[in-house]
Amino acid sequence: MVVDVAVGCGTCYALTDGGDVYAWGAGSKGQLGRGGCAKVQATPAKLPWAKRIVQMSVSLDGHFAAAVDAAGHLYTWGAGKWGQLGHGDTSKRTVGRAVKQLKQSDVLQASGVWQ
Repeated sequence: MVVDVAVGCGTCYALTDGGDVYAWGAGSKGQLGRGGCAKVQATPAKLPWAKRIVQMSVSLDGHFAAAVDAAGHLYTWGAGKWGQLGHGDTSKRTVGRAVKQLKQSDVLQASGVWQ
């Protein structure tokens, strides 16, 4: 059962009660989190790396996203041009990656804003 939906300009994510995430829409910046930069994914596809996710967020422009898992770890992916992914660089990530600097913290919520 879908329990939450996160949407950005051209992207959409659905979170299920089992902690799975499905993504579809624009993906040219890796923001779908499926690996690679597909221009468009017209049907929802499960993100194989996303396990036990409890909260999802996407930037308003749809270019990057964040998720929190049941252990309180923050994962980010998509465009990283301004360092917004928190991985210490400005690279894009095409699959979710844990933000190392917050590994010892319990993240409760992620919230997207304009890049």
